[in-house]
Amino acid sequence: MKDPVKKGWRVKFVKLLSEEAEDWDLDEFSFKLLKAQMLSKGTVTEVHKHYRTLTEKDYFIDVKFDNGYELERANYLGFEILKAKVLEFKKPQEREK
Repeated sequence: MKDPVKKGWRVKFVKLLSEEAEDWDLDEFSFKLLKAQMLSKGTVTEVHKHYRTLTEKDYFIDVKFDNGYELERANYLGFEILKAKVLEFKKPQEREK
C-alpha cells in the first residue's frame, strides 16, 4: 500500500478523532487552541509511521498551519488532502558509450 499522505502535501483539519484533551495529551487550554484550528489549512511537515503488526501501519503527521500553529503527531484520518505536491521527474541520463 502506498503511503496515504506525504511530506509537503496541503491538508485541511476536518475532524477531531477524540473530544478528550487527555487523549491528545493536552491541558484544557491547549485543547481549546487545537479545536480552534478546525477547518484550517496547512502543510504536512513530517509523516510518522507506526507499525501495529508486520503489515498494518498507522500514519501520524506533523502539520504547520497557515496561521503558524503547529500540530505534532496527529492521526492523518482527521485531515482532508487538499493538494498533493507535484513531483518533477528528471529525464533518465543517457547511457555512456
